[in-house]
Amino acid sequence: MASPKYTALLFITLVLPATLPGCGKRDTQPGTAQGAGQLCAALKGAGFTGKCTVNGFTNTLGIVIDTDDVKAIYLCPDIANRIKPSAMKLVGQWKLQILSPYRDDKPLGDCVLH
Repeated sequence: MASPKYTALLFITLVLPATLPGCGKRDTQPGTAQGAGQLCAALKGAGFTGKCTVNGFTNTLGIVIDTDDVKAIYLCPDIANRIKPSAMKLVGQWKLQILSPYRDDKPLGDCVLH
């Protein structure tokens, strides 16, 4: 069962923009956040992370990995290349962020997703 926080995030990113006119980016196509959510499921299935976040407003996909800043810089493009076929389905410029399980002030590393 999905955690309440994840369920709320999905509601905010998927349902609210569809129901409230003018909410979100005008150039974000329907299904984009849903596609990113499916990408999170694929990442979890591949064992990359226990937590994955999707932000449809900033077009970011965040994954929590227990690593340090230096390794995250190298790990991010490697993960992005591994999921490139799935990421190509996303509309617009998306960014992958590696997040720390110990702090939330900034990502450990980030890179272009496709």
